[in-house]
Amino acid sequence: MSRIEFTGNALFIPYFLIGVGMLINVRLLFEGVRILWVVFAIVFFGTLGKAVAAYASAALFRLPRRTAHMMFGLTSAHAAGAIAIVMVGLKLPVSPGHFVFDNEVLNGIVIMILFTCIISTVVTERSAQSIRLENKEEPEMVKADDDEKMLIPVKYPEYADSLISLATMMRNPKLKRDLVALNVVYDDVNATRNQTEGQRLLEHLHQVASAGDVPMTTQVRIAANIANGIRHAFKEFQASEVIMGLHNRSEMSKGFWGQFTQSLYNGLSRQITIARIMQPLNTIRRIQVAVPSRAEFEPGFYRWLERLARVAGNLECRIVFHGRQDTLQLINNYIRNRHSNVRAEYMQMEHWNELPELASNVQEDHLFAIITARKGTISYKTAMERLPDEVNRHFRGKTLMIIFPDQYGDRMDNMTFTQPQHTEERSAYEVFREWIYKKGGIGHS
Repeated sequence: MSRIEFTGNALFIPYFLIGVGMLINVRLLFEGVRILWVVFAIVFFGTLGKAVAAYASAALFRLPRRTAHMMFGLTSAHAAGAIAIVMVGLKLPVSPGHFVFDNEVLNGIVIMILFTCIISTVVTERSAQSIRLENKEEPEMVKADDDEKMLIPVKYPEYADSLISLATMMRNPKLKRDLVALNVVYDDVNATRNQTEGQRLLEHLHQVASAGDVPMTTQVRIAANIANGIRHAFKEFQASEVIMGLHNRSEMSKGFWGQFTQSLYNGLSRQITIARIMQPLNTIRRIQVAVPSRAEFEPGFYRWLERLARVAGNLECRIVFHGRQDTLQLINNYIRNRHSNVRAEYMQMEHWNELPELASNVQEDHLFAIITARKGTISYKTAMERLPDEVNRHFRGKTLMIIFPDQYGDRMDNMTFTQPQHTEERSAYEVFREWIYKKGGIGHS
């Protein structure tokens, strides 16, 4: 089955789609109103037929409207079947020189596929979130440290000590679990030299941890792919989360997350904490936390809350949570029941677009923590795509922590050694939207 799927996905489907694409006559779209009417009719009635079937079925079986939305989203997309039908019609004669379909219908079918795939994606995603919210299944207030084992990938000595200090503050000393310090080395001509340097760094970190009476396990790992090396180590050590550093580059670039971070958080569904520590942690006098709406419905809600509460308790500083009222209420209950000694404050933040406004309240001796989310999860919002730009623009030079909580998703079953070093989830729609924004900015200026 795997060979059949590979052959189909890598050869037959692309060949089929490219072949059909070469048959499309784009000029027909600009030759008159008739082709536009054909396109409109095919798109409208093709979508309407799916909508009628979905909503009529929901009404017949007395299903809620959210379920009807989901059925419509899952069934509204047209693809290979529609193309196959029109290809047969193009070659099926009804009279000399005339066929069942012509090129206008072919163009209309292809444009219908484009529109219905977009509609299906948007409707399915939103209906899935609404169904999840309808159930109101908040994560149970279980112990967020039962499986605690922190993996700390380190590479640069300038921030390695700070990461160990942060992990020490986050860990539960009662469990007496080891911290795992990992150094991943490229499998290239410099592997031996880099391996020696990595071993030297890990020995230094082991001494730092021993000084604080914290047990630590270290490993230098050679891999052709840094992200996969970290993920394999995560699975090998049965870790619960990753704590890693964020580069200190000040320029704005597409490589904000670094060389492999985006590949890591896209391929690992467990909690990942990315920290940029600009000053000693024991000088932090306030922690400010930006919490997105619906964060309480994520499975990792109490894990990151527990970690931040421990940091605030160890630093004996005030922690301020910014979020919506219902989310803040759950946070308040947890802090009051589990960490009554932590001085916590709660401030309303109705929309994620208010994130830049918090920059004016973040001082040099503050730690600003941002709770974000992976694409497709219930607390994810489009505004999070602008996070790198907003961080570089409004929080430059500030001590920062970005947390990707535990999410439902793939547990690394699909890891491969041939996965690209850097992967980005970017679609043509995102590129087009960025182009519009840039053009709009040029026009306004």
